[in-house]
Amino acid sequence: MRRVVIDRFEEGIAVCEGESGQAVEISRERLPEEATPGMTLLLDGDTVSIDWEDTQARRQRIGEKMKKLWKR
Repeated sequence: MRRVVIDRFEEGIAVCEGESGQAVEISRERLPEEATPGMTLLLDGDTVSIDWEDTQARRQRIGEKMKKLWKR
């Protein structure tokens, strides 16, 4: 099973970043309907699912970093 994060969408393609920084392109039609940039996806063969736990943790970490930046 591979884990990637959606970076952006380009003309029906989700451009994602893998754990080692490699770019991964996935057809948008293969994604769950609610998938948005910043979400973590789990790739298992032909199955693509959202890793809700990792997505939430990632958003929380980013939110905390943003708060620290704005306090300066």
